[in-house]
Formats: sequence, structure tokens, C-alpha cells
Amino acid sequence: MRCFLAFAIASAACLGVPGAGEAPQTGITAAPQIARAYDLILDADFDQLDSTLPSVCPPAPTVACQGLEALGLWWRIQLDPDNRSLDAAFLSAANTAIAEAKDSAKMGTAMKLAIQAGRLAFLSGRMDKRLYASASSPLTGVLK
Repeated sequence: MRCFLAFAIASAACLGVPGAGEAPQTGITAAPQIARAYDLILDADFDQLDSTLPSVCPPAPTVACQGLEALGLWWRIQLDPDNRSLDAAFLSAANTAIAEAKDSAKMGTAMKLAIQAGRLAFLSGRMDKRLYASASSPLTGVLK
């Protein structure tokens, strides 16, 4: 459940939904700084992330910062899934994203649907592992 909640928060951040009291913006504010923080998350460089986020937030929108924070927590949890010490911080980040959304009910519903979709995807099962890569789409008749 934690992973799908992080996905929902990060998705909201990517959509650029303004936080409470923020004016809507066009484009991505502080895109290079957000991309750098995101790269640190994917590189699992959480010490550098912790020192970088204060310079990203602001100028990045609040919702993007909340998404980065939750995503960083989620990846830390994934690296040590048996350690429950970060669960409260992750839950707090998720609750903050819901509470500060322009429409909290819709954000809560979006997260619920993300969790349900993720669970259905998990239950559908993954494709079989193969020794060699092979195209899953037909190689002929697709491009014209």
C-alpha cells in the first residue's frame, strides 16, 4: 500500500497542482532543481537529498516538494521493507498532501484509486521472465 500512496503523491506533484494558498502556475517552476532531487532519489543518495531539498523548496511549488519528500521516504522504505521506522513519516507526508490539496476529498479519492489500481496490477501477475529479450508486440503491420 505504501508504494501506491507514494505514486499518487508523486503523480500529484508532477501535475503541478498548487498547494493551499498558492496561485496556479504555468510550466514547471524550478525544473532543474526538481530533476536533480529526483535523480538523487533514484540514485538512493538520501544524505545528499536531505541537504539538497532545502534549496529546492522553495523555489519549487509546495506540492512538488511534498511529492519529493514522500517519494524519498518510499524509496528508503523499499530498501529496508522490514524496518517500520519510516512508516509514520511517510503517512504524515501522505496526510499533508491530502490536507493541503485544493480539493482534499478528490486527492484522497485519487490516492484510494491509485492504491486500488496498484493492487489490481499486482494481482494480475507479471509476465514470465525470459532468458532473452523478445518483442511483446508484433514486428510487422504496426508501422506504415
